[in-house]
Amino acid sequence: MVKSLSGPESSEDNIGIYAGLMVSVFTFGEFVGAPLWAQVSDRIGRKPTILIGSMGAVFSALLFGFSTSIPMVIAARACAGLLNPNLGVVQTFVGELAMGKEDEAKGFSVVPFLRGLGTIIGPVIGGYLAEPVKNYPSLFHEGTIWDKFPYLLPNLVVVVFLLSSCTLGLFCLEEVHPEFRDQVDIRWTLASRIRNIFRGKGWNTDEGRYTSLRADETDVEAPVTPASPTEALEERGVKPPSAFTRQVKLQILSMAIQGFLKVSILAIVPVFLATPSEPDQPQNPTRGSQVIRGILGIKGGFRLDTMNTSNVLLSQAVTAVIGQRRLW
Repeated sequence: MVKSLSGPESSEDNIGIYAGLMVSVFTFGEFVGAPLWAQVSDRIGRKPTILIGSMGAVFSALLFGFSTSIPMVIAARACAGLLNPNLGVVQTFVGELAMGKEDEAKGFSVVPFLRGLGTIIGPVIGGYLAEPVKNYPSLFHEGTIWDKFPYLLPNLVVVVFLLSSCTLGLFCLEEVHPEFRDQVDIRWTLASRIRNIFRGKGWNTDEGRYTSLRADETDVEAPVTPASPTEALEERGVKPPSAFTRQVKLQILSMAIQGFLKVSILAIVPVFLATPSEPDQPQNPTRGSQVIRGILGIKGGFRLDTMNTSNVLLSQAVTAVIGQRRLW
């Protein structure tokens, strides 16, 4: 996509730089937006935050598909990262939805599994639907919108997935925030009634079986207990322990290193697969790049098209999902 975009910044020498920038601005946007989305979810609830993020992803995908320049692509990727609440809100949602430690462990293992499942479907959508005029000339003709925007079709398919996910979340997702959990959600009630119809229970739900408890008239006051262990320690004048213990810091460092490696691979592998086997030498090669190319004997890449590149990424994702499911 970077190679096909017009403009002086899309020359052969800069493809790797801008491809890496497209990946890094997304992750940086997630890094900046995660604390903000966490505060939003505390104020309005987990469910609305996830739905807002889904619609933000729809906007970002459309902007990405209609991009005609490198700056526009980078802006679309930055918006996708900033408007993505999944980094922290989904993990919090799973933790609050789980009923116990055992369910919590299962929930936290399902999230990366489904994310891996998405990385299986993603390369297939991107690789097989990009440049439809070139790959499927009998279905998509020159001079149409698909010719002007060759990467629009896979993004439209992604938009369909996102809108379907948003619809399911709107009607079937339950609010788990403690402060908003008891609020009546008409859409959730409607979805529950529809499910009861398919289960043969009729239109009515079980709401009518419950009645409010009679107020107990007594002069005995219940003891006031602190709302949290932290408040209990503060009342006794004891400083609460810090959450950033040595083990937590090591865990954060480990995740940071893994994230660095993941982003590096996401940026480098597709570019390497698409690079010609004997590319032209850079106009201004650095001494370091010449030494590395000489030691490793690298003369180029594999000159793979989008379909074959997606097949390689697909095999990587399948291996990751199998490992997640069977090993961990």
